[in-house]
Amino acid sequence: MALPPGQHLTRQEDFDVRKLKGTAVGRVLASLIALPAYQQLPDPAKAEVLDRAIAKTRASVTRTEKPIIKGRILSDLTHQSGQAGQ
Repeated sequence: MALPPGQHLTRQEDFDVRKLKGTAVGRVLASLIALPAYQQLPDPAKAEVLDRAIAKTRASVTRTEKPIIKGRILSDLTHQSGQAGQ
């Protein structure tokens, strides 16, 4: 997840994002694997479908969480600059 230069996720944010991604990927894969059409695919095609689903799901979580985390960072920076002026 690209953040403003010099800014990083907190440990808790990193943990939360990883947990969200893992949970979302698990749900998507369970749904895919249960589909009869998926079960009929040859193994190489199954692997490709799963790889794409994992990548898309992770990207979706990142798109959802990134604005929230950037908002926290901007708030922190604003708060810090306000304190520096005092």
